[in-house]
Amino acid sequence: MHEMALVKQLYSIALNHAAQNKAERILAIHLNIGEIRDFEAEWIERYFRYVSKGSIAEGARIRVRSIPAVAECEACGAVFRFDARGSGDIVCPVCARMDRLSLLSGREYSITGIEIC
Repeated sequence: MHEMALVKQLYSIALNHAAQNKAERILAIHLNIGEIRDFEAEWIERYFRYVSKGSIAEGARIRVRSIPAVAECEACGAVFRFDARGSGDIVCPVCARMDRLSLLSGREYSITGIEIC
């Protein structure tokens, strides 16, 4: 259900953007969402349809680009993807260390574009 809070914020930002640019319609919103964020694109779209009903954003497409979870091992320098939804520990596939890992991507949440007319 945490998608609803995200959608309300997204809706508000899109409306403000449209108002500042004197737009009549919001056509699409483009998002980058990291795999670690655990947001479901399907629920974001459903909630957005609900929240935007009757507004200039009704019918707008939500386009989600999923950003993979990637880490770097500070011990050996290996850069690797990992399953962000897995329940196990994150382990370097090269040297098997898990105590010296840095997250490079996967926690993103950003609006990369709002299409209006």
